[in-house]
Amino acid sequence: MTRSFITWLVALLSMTLLGCAKSPHDLNAQSEVDWLPSPASYQGRLHTQQLMTIEYQQRQHRLQMILEIDPSQVTLVGLSNFSVPVFNMSWDGVDLNSRSSLPVDTQVFSAQRVMEDIMLALWPSSALESLLSYKGWSMEQHTVQRHFLDKYHHKVMTIDYLNPQDTEGVIHVHYHDLNVSYQLETLLWDATNE
Repeated sequence: MTRSFITWLVALLSMTLLGCAKSPHDLNAQSEVDWLPSPASYQGRLHTQQLMTIEYQQRQHRLQMILEIDPSQVTLVGLSNFSVPVFNMSWDGVDLNSRSSLPVDTQVFSAQRVMEDIMLALWPSSALESLLSYKGWSMEQHTVQRHFLDKYHHKVMTIDYLNPQDTEGVIHVHYHDLNVSYQLETLLWDATNE
């Protein structure tokens, strides 16, 4: 898992830095992932634009993220520094669809991992039971922080919140086992509860 995440991250970062300089091949993937919480379990609607900054091997890389959540679907789009779509994924509660413009030889991007991270950060804790069970994790929630622990009670991931609904607010994600961090800085947050 560590190697696949690092491979995914390197491919994503390479694509961001190259700004799609090559003519990429569009790849489509569809998979059933019944452990993901349903879009309706978010209990609201959200449109947000965030700047994702990834810290890996003492370097920073950026990607713009656009997230739409409504009771019927979750859509996540990643754009390079040049506003070129790097990926587009959607989850309707049954199928996780992914479209990526990464070249075939570097197509290691995991729609599942990104969607899981979004859900672990934003969904109500009561809606995360199936996802946590699938990963073999438990969660400790505090006012501005969530810790995710493996079955040995070692921290695997920590998510910190610094006013994420405000412009320039931040969600910070750190994978303890991989020593990889990224943050999502809010550019726009438009939410309604249902």
